[in-house]
Amino acid sequence: MTLFGLLSNQDEPDAAPSQSAPSPSAPSPSAPTPSSTPTATSSLINVNALDLPGKTCDEASQILSDNKLGAQCETGNPASTPDQVGIVDSVNPTGSVPEGTIIVLRVFGEETPLTEPAAPTLPGTSVPAGSDVRVSWGQYTCPSGTGNVVSYNLTATNGTFDNNGQSSSSFPPDSRNAQLKVSNAVGDSLRITYTVSCSGTDRTAGPSSEASATISGGNTPSPSTTGNGAGASATPGKKN
Repeated sequence: MTLFGLLSNQDEPDAAPSQSAPSPSAPSPSAPTPSSTPTATSSLINVNALDLPGKTCDEASQILSDNKLGAQCETGNPASTPDQVGIVDSVNPTGSVPEGTIIVLRVFGEETPLTEPAAPTLPGTSVPAGSDVRVSWGQYTCPSGTGNVVSYNLTATNGTFDNNGQSSSSFPPDSRNAQLKVSNAVGDSLRITYTVSCSGTDRTAGPSSEASATISGGNTPSPSTTGNGAGASATPGKKN
């Protein structure tokens, strides 16, 4: 090696160890929180705004389906009129509910049957023509859900009621009998039947079975014997 070469090597600094300088440490990624992860959320549907009561089960079910809700129809209270049968009376739940909620639709059921009232009664199996007789009937109880008795509605054949002179008449709930005049249809029958009106329905119970009595001869007026007719029996007195 020349002197120039030695002198040149002394002027150069020793080489650094072959080790790379540490780089600044980057923050490690944090685990995603639930709020940062997109999730599907259900919309809330206002059931009250759908106006379901008063519609048929099929109509209400279709409305619920259109609004992403389910429907389940159940029979509820009996109807008070024929046109109420099958109509939605109430819904559950109400208010705002998530999509997919099953809504129970309670619809009106069949009308409550009205039992037939008992037959009325007459004083006997025969009544005199032209006479006044009394017809009687028992107390009627309207079935549950149909209200209370409003009136007893009687109809007579071959007779008229004393209170109005007609062949039919209505009587208040506390009445149990009525007077009527028998016609002069001797040999025919006086026949009475009735219905009952209840406050909770526009229907009537009945008609009842008939009460019947044969119309007999009655009190027939005797022929007049006044005047100078053949029936006169007066004898002129004799003069002395």
